[in-house]
Amino acid sequence: MTIKTAISIDAELFEKAESMARTLHITRSGLFVLALKEYLRRHEDMEMYDALNDVYRDGPDTAERALNRRRKARHREVVDGQW
Repeated sequence: MTIKTAISIDAELFEKAESMARTLHITRSGLFVLALKEYLRRHEDMEMYDALNDVYRDGPDTAERALNRRRKARHREVVDGQW
């Protein structure tokens, strides 16, 4: 299902959109749909990025740091003498 809508944009942006649509061989509506989808995807990505930053802001806790030390030590044992 599609919904018809009207938007107001300045003339210069309209001309650029018109030119881009011709270059891509799509309608103006198709161009606006692509642009909106891309904008929404980027916004969702930024929300996820911000959420991940919130989770990891404090850094690893004591247990994670200990696990990382053991993991690095084990890695050194495995690769020792290989290079």
